[in-house]
Parts: sequence; structure tokens; C-alpha cells
Amino acid sequence: TLSHHNHCLDRQLVRGAGEGFLGQLEADALDFVQDATGLDRSAPTHRGALTGTLTGFERLRGDRMVGEHADPHFPAALDVAHHGDTGGFNLLVKLNQRNPEVQNYHYDTIRFWVDEFDIDGIRLDAADVLDFDFMRGLRRLANEVKPEFWLMGEVIHGDYSRWANPEMLHSVTNYELHKGLWSGHNDHNYFEIAHTMRRLQGLCHDTRLYLFSDNHDVERLPNKLRNREHIRHIAILVYTLWGIPSIYYGSEFGIEGKKEWGSDWPLRPCLELDKFRDDLTTNPVTSVYAALGRLKAEYPALSWGEVKELQLTTQCYAFARVLDGKACVVVLNNGDSPAQLEFQLPVEASAAKDLLADTVGAQPVLTSMEWGRMKVQLPSNYATILQLEK
Repeated sequence: TLSHHNHCLDRQLVRGAGEGFLGQLEADALDFVQDATGLDRSAPTHRGALTGTLTGFERLRGDRMVGEHADPHFPAALDVAHHGDTGGFNLLVKLNQRNPEVQNYHYDTIRFWVDEFDIDGIRLDAADVLDFDFMRGLRRLANEVKPEFWLMGEVIHGDYSRWANPEMLHSVTNYELHKGLWSGHNDHNYFEIAHTMRRLQGLCHDTRLYLFSDNHDVERLPNKLRNREHIRHIAILVYTLWGIPSIYYGSEFGIEGKKEWGSDWPLRPCLELDKFRDDLTTNPVTSVYAALGRLKAEYPALSWGEVKELQLTTQCYAFARVLDGKACVVVLNNGDSPAQLEFQLPVEASAAKDLLADTVGAQPVLTSMEWGRMKVQLPSNYATILQLEK
């Protein structure tokens, strides 16, 4: 956001008079630069960012797109035919993404950030209202500017493969699973989570969706769960289901955050990290997240392995990630009483190792194998990852 003010945008923008809004936008961008008194302007990154902001607006001024003598034909760059708003939000102007000048301006912006700061990707807000051909152009640019440059979009619902596919974005936010993660535990219904994953893999195939338990727009997980012991379960699922795991800052400490009076600011607090100095050894949430990060790097099956569902009930869920004859088995119990799981072994094995046995709050998990089947005794409201061994 360029401005720290809450200006009401000039609705004349979409009726052909773009000068009012763009003049204010220019002033707001300058406000951003002039009011950045807390930044060290001598630092190369800050100096580059501020210079880039001014350079971009000087280019617009030079092209007569903003300022006192703006080109009266500039509204052609706006999506006037679609009434000029974005996704129903009339405070967000909708640019005509099929206009070559608009496209090239955005492409040049990406090139600038790659050249100046060597960024590895961008997140596209409200990607579900972007033009599909514009996203195809972004993908071609991504392939050009840097190997493995990543495009991720915010999409709430629908067929995610429309946006995330080999021709457009690399991934989109998996809000469908996000909802299932907390409601599936609150309702003691693992069918919701399992069905969601089956449906999405059927739609998206090899494309990995962006997995999260909470973010800057939704209430924090501790405020949505009826039983906070299930934070462990959800962390394990985010790291082991097919997709790209993520952590929203503060979630690794299990902090709370609830919307108040329609405001998102309680979800986005400033953290005093000294308060969490000992959490790695005292906080079960921090401990399990740290362990999951290590396991993700150490066991390729957790990232690349085929997902094999082993057992599913409302209370218990077991699935394996199988790669090159090796398997990690995820076992979960969301019930208030201990549970026994029994299922066919996904690979040949004679023993199992609990990969989360050293985390804070870990409990003993008993396993046995016979005739190609495996039994697991899980404590109430508990989950872990088992490495199968021959």
C-alpha cells in the first residue's frame, strides 16, 4: 500500500476522468517516501526501494499518465467496461489487464525487483479477479527472468486448477483445506479433510497448493479450535499433506488473534521475541513446528512421496507418504479417548520409529506389525509421524 491515509478513491476514474485519483495516488506515493522517517535511507535496500517508488511515478508522469497534464486518454488503461472496481471493492481501481501498456508496466516492475533485489517470486492479491491471459503473460515472464521464479495467488474458492496450472500461476491459497483443518477437528470429522484432499488432488493433479492454518485475514487457530491440543494435529497435516506448507508469523508460538469490530489488526500484532526465547524447549507448539521443519528437509517422502490413505473414521485418520520403497505414516486421533488404528502396511516393514517422540509434550505410541498389517495405539487427542523400517 503506497499511502498511510484512508482516501476515498474518485469514482470518476471509471467514467473517464482518471486525473483526480491518479493525482492523489501520486501524492500518496510521495507521502510514503517523505514519511518513511523510520528508515535508514543510506541502507542499499531502503535506498533502492525508495528510488524505485519515485522512479516509477516519474515514469508515469513522463508518460502523461498522472499529474497536472495527464493524458485524457489514459482511462483506456482502466477496465471501464467492467465499471472499474476489483472484485466488488469500489476502493480498488480495476486496471485493464489486456492493455499492452498496463501489462508492460507490471512486467517491468517485476524485472526491477528481480534485478535490484533478486526476489524469488511474488504473491498476487485477489488473483481470482485477474485476467487469465494476463496471468499467462506473467508466467512467461517468470520463466524468462529467473529459473524457478514463483507466482502464488490468493484465491478463496472454486476450481483452483483454473488459476494454478502449468500455464499460469504455480500455486494458490488453499482456503478450502484451511476451513476443513479447523472445522474437521471441531466436529470430530476427518472425512471432511480427507474428502477435500481427494477432490483437490483430482482437480489439480501434480500442482501443489499453498497450505496454511491461519493468515493475516483469518482468525488465529487457537481462537477457532474447541480443543487447542489439536494445534499439533493441524501443524502435522499442513506439513505432510500434498502441498506447500507455510507458517503465519506467531503461529509457531501458538499466539491468539481474533477480529474485533471488523478489524484485522488483532490478527497482525507486533511481537516481542524476547518473550518467546524459551519456547523451543517449553512450548509444545513451537517444539512440534521446529521438528516438522527438520523432518521436511530430512525425509524426501514428506515432500515428494505418493499419498496413500490407510484408514479413515470420524475420529481417526492415517495416511502414508511413500517414495522409493520408503514410507512415513501420519496417524491422528481427534477423540477424547485413546484409539487403536489398524491398516495394511504401505511398504514392507518390521518396525516403526516415532519421528516426533522428542517434542515437548510427546506421549508414548505403541505399534505392532503382523502379516502385513500394522496396529497403532494412540493416546486421546494426539498425533504423530511414524517412519517405517525394515
